[in-house]
Amino acid sequence: MNDSTIRLIIAEDDFLVSEEIKRTLRGSGCEIIGTASNGEEAVKLVATLKPDVVLMDIKMPKMDGLQAARIISEQTPVPIVCKPSQGLNFRLAT
Repeated sequence: MNDSTIRLIIAEDDFLVSEEIKRTLRGSGCEIIGTASNGEEAVKLVATLKPDVVLMDIKMPKMDGLQAARIISEQTPVPIVCKPSQGLNFRLAT
């Protein structure tokens, strides 16, 4: 890892979507330091790993992404990118 590497946590309950995000980000300057399959896991991971950014699915079990984002913003401020649950409709800005 170098100083320009972005440390990222992916919070996504759909395993296949999570794997596709990882594949898409591979070689982009991002280091995926953790994955969460629900909002509760995301809150705990962010507090523990202190990433540079979180990619958060909105609709997840146990705690949805918006509620998790609110808690993270209060406890461990970090940029959070929320994505809709339907499809993988984002492109990596380079």
